[in-house]
Amino acid sequence: FGAAGAADGVADDVLAPFVQFTLGDARVRTTSKVGSAPQWNETLKLPLPHAVRGAGAELREYAAKSTMVYCSVFDEVLVAAPGGAEGGGLGAVGAGSAASL
Repeated sequence: FGAAGAADGVADDVLAPFVQFTLGDARVRTTSKVGSAPQWNETLKLPLPHAVRGAGAELREYAAKSTMVYCSVFDEVLVAAPGGAEGGGLGAVGAGSAASL
């Protein structure tokens, strides 16, 4: 990042990153923030699969399995929907990379 806070010549106000966490079929995400150095300060609740909600042996058995929580960082991009003014609009599309924790 340069002195102006831009990465690779992209203006700082063009970036709108957000973070998404995935566990099985459950996904949660932060709000998107403008800029190259976002601070979310958000609390997210990722629901545990039904099998984990029990206690004791069930929980130990689930924890012993290879369970991954994925943390992905995306840059939100608004794109025009096809159809022009009638039925068209803007939609959010995420593009980014993922890392396992």
